[in-house]
Amino acid sequence: MSFDRHAARDLNPPRKLAEREQTPIDVMLTAAALLETHGPQSSECRATAERLRRLSRALADAASAEVRATARAAPMPARDPRSIRHG
Repeated sequence: MSFDRHAARDLNPPRKLAEREQTPIDVMLTAAALLETHGPQSSECRATAERLRRLSRALADAASAEVRATARAAPMPARDPRSIRHG
């Protein structure tokens, strides 16, 4: 018996867009579409906005961690004593 990918896909249909892992752009586009169709007070719109807030925080935390790691890894440049101005 051979493995049939199409039959397996029928048994395990793709998850809905809202259930799939989304990029921040996907979430923003979803939020914009929900705003246009359902208005800002819909539960779908509020849930998407919360997902976007979580993604934004995660991206900011990852960027901060990367900046800190890069700063720790980079050697400090040596100062030339002649460049220091005495006033």
